This record gives sequence, structure tokens and C-alpha cells, in this order.
Amino acid sequence: MNLSILFPFIIIAFLALVAFFIYRSPLDLQIVMERTSTGTALMLSASWSAITVKSTYTGGEGSLSLFFLGKKLIRREISQKPEIRKRQERVSGSSIGLEPVLQIFALGSDMIRFVRATLRHVSIRKVEGAFTVGLQNPADTGVAFGFFSAIRPLLFPCDRISLSMNPVFDREILEGHVMADLRISEPLFIPVLILRLAMKPRARRLIRRVAAHKEGIAG
Repeated sequence: MNLSILFPFIIIAFLALVAFFIYRSPLDLQIVMERTSTGTALMLSASWSAITVKSTYTGGEGSLSLFFLGKKLIRREISQKPEIRKRQERVSGSSIGLEPVLQIFALGSDMIRFVRATLRHVSIRKVEGAFTVGLQNPADTGVAFGFFSAIRPLLFPCDRISLSMNPVFDREILEGHVMADLRISEPLFIPVLILRLAMKPRARRLIRRVAAHKEGIAG
């Protein structure tokens, strides 16, 4: 066979194989959150093919790191002064009111199909957590613990999920930690689902309504 024909064929076959490998590569997500009396710590990790992104956040300071084949390529420190963070929270809290958010429910069956299709690609590998909860009213603490104990066997029937709650009746407290390890089998399918949902007439009307609401607040 002529090399002028064979070489482009090999290149196309190689690119198609790489594209198929990337499309079939799962996305592994890990979320670790810990809350103590001194503050809250959060760690997020996403691994897809040969790329891993890790982010940590503790007390208003954090970092964002990019890894390729396990080797760190980029690390960026993220830090915000308290007054800047408070100002951003005030702005973000007033930029979109509750009404536009609730309008998402107007999508109805389209949103249900999107959630179901997304959940078909998500699998729980492991979830662990332990919480110490004490409310201002000890009776409310008892009600919360009773409710948790009642629904726990129904919500967490498999051994991959383990959550526990320790009630405290003599003081107000909220401490604990949780770790979630999830896998998305075909992550590139989710942007396709989002695009299909955004093309729906009701979704386009909702997007225009939210955009107009933002412009009205900014003006």
C-alpha cells in the first residue's frame, strides 16, 4: 500500500482511538469536609484520565493544584482578606433572588429526565461521615437524632455508605467530618445533557428571565 495513503489512515485511527479512550475515561471525584470548633476545612479532588485537579480550603485560604500523570505542574495559592470576602458574600447574596432559582422547577419533566440521566452515570464508591450535633433546644436535638435514626436504614442500605450522628444535649455544637468518593462513568456525556436541556424552549425562557433579572439588579 502507498505510504501516502497509509500514513493518514494511521493518524486518523490513532486520533480516533485516543478520542474513544478519553470519552470512556471515568471521572473520579473525592470530597472531604471537616468542621471543628476552630473552623472548616474542605478538600476537593477530580481525576480524569491522566489529569488530576486538587483544591483545598481552610479559613479563607486555599490552594489549587494541577497534576499530570501524578506530577505536579501548577500550584496556585488562593487567599482572600476578610473584608473582601464579606463584600463578595453580600453581592452574591443579592445578585439572584429566590424567585428566579425557584423557577427551575418550571422545567418539570425535562429537569427530572436530566437528573435521572446524570445519576445513571454516577456511582458511589464510598461515603463516610460522623457528626456531633447539639441544638439550642435539647428537645430539638432529640427530635433530630430520632429522625436521623429512623431514616438511616432506608437511605443508607449498602455497606459503601456509613454515616453516624452523636447527639449532645447540654450545649450547642455542630462538628464532624464527611468523605465522599464518587465516580462518573462517562463525564463528557453530562455537558451533552446540559446542552440538550438548555435548548429546550422553557429552559431558554428561564435563562433569558434570569439574565434580565441580573441586569435589572446591576442597573
